[in-house]
Amino acid sequence: MKDLGDNRALEILSVTHYMPPHQGGIERVAEALVEGLRARGHAVRWLASATPARAGWDGHLLRVPALNALEVRLGVPYPLWSPAEALTVWEEVSRADLVHVHDCLYLGSCLAALACRAQGKPLVVTQHVGYVPFGPALDRVQRVAYHTLGRAVLGSASAVVTLSAHVEDFFTSLRLRPRFRRIPNAVDDTRFRPARWDERPALRARWGVPEGGPVVLFVGRLVPKKGVAEVLAAQRALAARGTTLLVCGEGPLRPSLEGVPGLVHHPSVPHAAMPELYHLSDALLLPSRGEGLPLSLQEALATGLPAVVSDDPAFALNVGDFPGVRLAADADGLVRAVQRALEEHATEASRASIAREAHARWGGERVLDAYLALYRELLAG
Repeated sequence: MKDLGDNRALEILSVTHYMPPHQGGIERVAEALVEGLRARGHAVRWLASATPARAGWDGHLLRVPALNALEVRLGVPYPLWSPAEALTVWEEVSRADLVHVHDCLYLGSCLAALACRAQGKPLVVTQHVGYVPFGPALDRVQRVAYHTLGRAVLGSASAVVTLSAHVEDFFTSLRLRPRFRRIPNAVDDTRFRPARWDERPALRARWGVPEGGPVVLFVGRLVPKKGVAEVLAAQRALAARGTTLLVCGEGPLRPSLEGVPGLVHHPSVPHAAMPELYHLSDALLLPSRGEGLPLSLQEALATGLPAVVSDDPAFALNVGDFPGVRLAADADGLVRAVQRALEEHATEASRASIAREAHARWGGERVLDAYLALYRELLAG
């Protein structure tokens, strides 16, 4: 292995299933890491499927052609790469000192793992999630995939980074025991900060949100695992109390939004605009299942926004003791938890204390330091 010293610039290849402008948590996590490393002087190239952009080079970004039928038809974010892209991956791996892929089941991750093994390059896998509930048929496919593709990729990794103990427990239950490291997702604590209270009326007007009454925010794909049905059931009760539900996201469950009282929907919101939505809202509602730790939750808390989430292990283990976070098991529990959150965190001082804790746990520079230390350790053998 190379010993590149503590100060030498590294050549890093990042591989994900999608990249912006496709919207998703892994894309945003990878983008923050790629741009943070580049800002520190490292040469990072990012390889992902083109959807929904055009294939080809865009500066340090390489988008490859892919079929996205599974996401369009089933809500499963799994782009299908052409076998011809194996050569592209091989060439990019050959240029890198180290390769970093995100999640083990994607075709790009598999091709990168094969190339790293053949070329003797260190491979870091950030495994964001474990089991994700898609329904009986797809759950069986998922389990088989983890025992085959997942086993191959994780088994060849130099290190596997997870965000939470529950992800490690899932892979241990499958008798997959890679070399785990724990590094959280980073939050850009220069952009995600509490708002001034006097900014909120103008922000609500800009996004078409009524001035009177509290605003509850949901951010995520409109798919079953995000708890969309539970969010809408809760809003039917909350609307009677003057609450507006602001939904930011798109997906196959979009028709279920129709007829829900007090609902404002923005199908697509640029990530750069997300701080405004957190600032104008009074609570985040995210009762999802099968998560690692959603970046939208971390970003909301970094702005001081209180949050109501499900009792999924991802939330119970990682933010169960976090100030401003409440866990609930069903729609009735969500309604009660939202009401408590609105009552207890209705001041600037309360939201500032939530933000301080988020910045202390997930500040971007600390996460970059942790990844760079891991990279140099692996390159030193």
